[in-house]
Amino acid sequence: MTATETAGIMSSVPERGFARVDGKEARLLEKRYLRGVLDNLHALGEIPDPLSGRVLEVEYDPEALMTGNHRGRIRQRMADLGVFDKERLAGIPLEGYVRYEAVQRGLLGVVGRVIVHAACVCPADAFLKKGEATEPVGRLTVEDLFLRVVTRPEVFHYVGLFSPTGFSEEACENLPVRNGAELVLVEKKESTRWTLHYATPKLRPAFMSLFDAESRLEKTQRFYHALKEEADLQYGGGFVLLEEMMEREGVSRSEAEAAIRRLLSEDDEIGLEEVDGKAILKRRLV
Repeated sequence: MTATETAGIMSSVPERGFARVDGKEARLLEKRYLRGVLDNLHALGEIPDPLSGRVLEVEYDPEALMTGNHRGRIRQRMADLGVFDKERLAGIPLEGYVRYEAVQRGLLGVVGRVIVHAACVCPADAFLKKGEATEPVGRLTVEDLFLRVVTRPEVFHYVGLFSPTGFSEEACENLPVRNGAELVLVEKKESTRWTLHYATPKLRPAFMSLFDAESRLEKTQRFYHALKEEADLQYGGGFVLLEEMMEREGVSRSEAEAAIRRLLSEDDEIGLEEVDGKAILKRRLV
């Protein structure tokens, strides 16, 4: 994803504003996010350990995975609010989570480890009362949850929090920071793309590999459609700088190449060229 700086926080999309989110839609988004994180964990090959300064080489271990939700706490909150509706409980997010310990093992034992914690957080009271919500999750809620999931100061924690109603501007611009942990806030706004907000740019590749729930195929398809709709490729002589567009759309070189191959096979008036050492796509003059 393209990262633009906002008050010291690296964020892929700085603007705020969310529409009303239905409880069932929010629950589906929660499941999609956690499923995406699980898929990323299965594919994880290496991950930085900022505490040791080492890049760990890891293999997926199902025994190191813990999943769950907060159904019990939400049921208690329903009782506190005087809401007694089983269908309502079945149609709202349950603040699920995935917790995983990524470990590199050597001949004589463990070489290093990091903890990955992904969770859904939402305005539960609004969903319980109305079955829908509009308000974003605020800074205090983010800070409280972040502090509660960072449990072992000797092990680095990667924490990714997703909210189906998004986060307040204050939350995104004032991420809590700890020596042994980094927080990423995740939002879903458009097409298949997920928006990540984080405070440490050098860890961006790790954040993307863990908490970006968009699959490689989805990225390729999205980039293909972005190229098809790019205004500068609609007229003869028009061109786009591929590196700039890849950064803007947040796709890797391999994902971009797959999309470009498809576009070139379908439109023989567009060609791939190199100008001053930079790759461009250009529509030929007719």
